[in-house]
Amino acid sequence: MSHSYRAKSLVELLNRRASLTSNDTAFIYLDEGHDSTSRITYGELLARATAIGAHLQGKLRRTGEPVLLLIQPGVHYICAFFGCIYAGAIPVPAYPPSSARQLPRLQSILNDAQARMACTTTADLQRVVAMEQRSEKLPVAEWLVVDSLPESAPEWRDPGLDENSVAFLQYTSGSTSAPKGVMVGQSNLLKNVELIGHRVQSRSNDLCVFWLPPYHDFGLIGGILYPVFWGHASILMRPSSFLVSPYKWLKAISDFKATITGAPNFAYDLCIRKVTQEQRDSLDLSCVRVALNGAEPIRADTLYTFARTFASCGFRSDAWLPAYGLAESTLMVSGREQKGASSESAVKCLTLSKEALAQNAVVLMTSQEGASLVSSGSVLAETEVAIVNPDTHKSCSANEVGEIWVQGPCVAQGYWQRPQQSQETFHATMPFSDGGSYLRTGDLGFFHGGELYVCGRLKDLIVIRGRNIFPQDVESASFDCDQRLRPGGGAAFSFPSRPAEQLVIALELEFRVGAIDGLFGAVAASVSAAIGTLPDIILLLRPGQIPRTSSGKVQRHLCKRHFIEGSLDVAARWDRFVVNAVEPIESAGASQHVADHAIAHWLRTQLARRLNLEFDDIDPGQPFAFHGLDSQMTVQVGHDLQTWLQRSISPTLFWDYPTITQLSRFLSNECKDAA
Repeated sequence: MSHSYRAKSLVELLNRRASLTSNDTAFIYLDEGHDSTSRITYGELLARATAIGAHLQGKLRRTGEPVLLLIQPGVHYICAFFGCIYAGAIPVPAYPPSSARQLPRLQSILNDAQARMACTTTADLQRVVAMEQRSEKLPVAEWLVVDSLPESAPEWRDPGLDENSVAFLQYTSGSTSAPKGVMVGQSNLLKNVELIGHRVQSRSNDLCVFWLPPYHDFGLIGGILYPVFWGHASILMRPSSFLVSPYKWLKAISDFKATITGAPNFAYDLCIRKVTQEQRDSLDLSCVRVALNGAEPIRADTLYTFARTFASCGFRSDAWLPAYGLAESTLMVSGREQKGASSESAVKCLTLSKEALAQNAVVLMTSQEGASLVSSGSVLAETEVAIVNPDTHKSCSANEVGEIWVQGPCVAQGYWQRPQQSQETFHATMPFSDGGSYLRTGDLGFFHGGELYVCGRLKDLIVIRGRNIFPQDVESASFDCDQRLRPGGGAAFSFPSRPAEQLVIALELEFRVGAIDGLFGAVAASVSAAIGTLPDIILLLRPGQIPRTSSGKVQRHLCKRHFIEGSLDVAARWDRFVVNAVEPIESAGASQHVADHAIAHWLRTQLARRLNLEFDDIDPGQPFAFHGLDSQMTVQVGHDLQTWLQRSISPTLFWDYPTITQLSRFLSNECKDAA
């Protein structure tokens, strides 16, 4: 097991790490094409963090002042995060906005945190300023541009942080309410990464590879802070690199011989579908010792299919580490204990009666027709988990589904400046019990054989005619029934109607889907067979329309809100109480010449819709970046453009021809030549 250092704060930890391994590589950041990299050692990280911290200390009004981090993933982000810590400030990770419609969320975070300062880079600040010209100005009183700071730094002063100091504010997704800042303490953070290291059996030669965004707890703690604690190097890449090509993630693992990686379930699904046989032939995944799977429901068929698909690359199924956790308990609560098993049975799964589960009862089945749940492993050391009736707050029986309550040193301090909500969520108690207070997770689950099984979110639970329905069961049955639907691209929810609640399922179509004949019937039949209830409304959406959190979790409440508001981009709709005329998805046609003005109109319409702007606000002569189109959105627009034109579109064309006018003229000429 590799050496960890019991520090009181991240300042003390990095000081110690740099003193022991100053010249060792801390982080390598891969660019979009992996052709060049940014590398920083522990000594360089300490020097940069100290310099940023010294500059920032001269601007702070007090120790413990929140400072927004508005920086794209990369070495600058890591240095700025530690720079805030070294200044005695509280870093507030946030997504750099890619469109003006994201500014209101940033404003709500700034207002809630009462952060008057933000760390950024020159490029990120330029994008923000361009967006502010078309929307409201962010309430940032002062910007610290970390890549243009003077080389001569003022003298740094140790901020005197201790175990009770807040390490950072992790803001929740805000899909069902205003974003809340989870106060993760220094002791919470250091204890959680220590316990995670024990669970994964950390070794001195471990090397990590992560693409998850550092604005979310999985990416920040797993990809950045965990390696610093245990003294590993970490290879990082932007989420957009993975979304463009899942192969790049696996290729980085193979090239660097990484031993630890992790992602939500959908990422492994995407690899199964998108990585070709030719690409698999170039991979060596025998180095992977730990493959974390968490942050969303874990599917047994994903684990089995990925292991079978990449077995020829050397991937071993005993590398799987399904886990459960949440920001309110820093990161991980439970995870599979790796004991050297070498078969697929190393990951435990249960098949349960769907009828019993609908009544919150756990009844095992031998038939494969039941509901399949993957174990999230045993609870971490020094942590207690109770299964509690969410209404009575009484402990549940052994075979009863209840709310997961957590107690231990990793439970965060509460929500920033929200005492009432903190009391309700972080200090729940059971009647007639002196067991102390617990964190209410809002997740449903149960124990079996000493391991935790998670059923879903309490708030996402669908109740139809008195039956409890877990949305993931509806979603899984839907997109498993037809290859024209995107695996993991679904959101099920209930819609208030008379005389009873209606079951709605929104499903993303795969790219390049033309005819949808028989699709509604297939979905309806599959859902009915899986849960015993027909869906009332089925929505087919274009790719990328299901809202997700930064970690990839489907935001069902936000999808429901978009449905109610009529803002979902629906390609086709089926309502079992209404006679519908289902229109095929229109395309431009592969063989016909498409005029440049038609392509320009399509692009302006797409950008206006995605960026929440008016059509006339999209200037065809301005660069795409001027309007706020980031890498991930560029990929999505490029895929939709492929579908519309019915021809292959390279994402690099958006950089080669950076305005609507230039790109549409180029594509029109190509279409003309092809015709």
